[in-house]
Amino acid sequence: MDDSAQRFPQQKDCDPTDPEQHFLWALTQIPYNHQVTQPVQPRIARVMSKHLYELGFRHHPQLQSKKLQMPYRGQQHTLNGMSVWVPMDSEAPEPPPQHNVKAMTREEQEVLKKELEDVGLIQPPQRHLGRTAEIVSYKQLKSDHVVRARDILLGENGGTEE
Repeated sequence: MDDSAQRFPQQKDCDPTDPEQHFLWALTQIPYNHQVTQPVQPRIARVMSKHLYELGFRHHPQLQSKKLQMPYRGQQHTLNGMSVWVPMDSEAPEPPPQHNVKAMTREEQEVLKKELEDVGLIQPPQRHLGRTAEIVSYKQLKSDHVVRARDILLGENGGTEE
């Protein structure tokens, strides 16, 4: 099993005759209690799997009473703590609803947009300063250039003296 191709090692993909893979799937998300799991990095899990294999431990499918339930939200990665070990007969939870933005009303889209802005996933549009602000800025810029040109012509503030 290639770690880069499969971020979450799964039992069906691990070679039980390879000591580094024999327990690889079982060394994922070790539970501390009902709410906390410890992710184990794949390279470390391979070392642990080989160690257990060399000590004589073997998986017995007929004795297996738990399976790993993959995260139902977020990335399918060992750092996603939403994966849990559940009884073998447990069914996967219903995935969260996916919103069809195109089917939403304009008002619903605006509410969603506001929520995404509030959590920082999208930036609110920049306020347009309007034509008055642009004209004032242009007049100020023009005025500054006129003063600077006059100073240079008169030899003041850095102008050259002849």
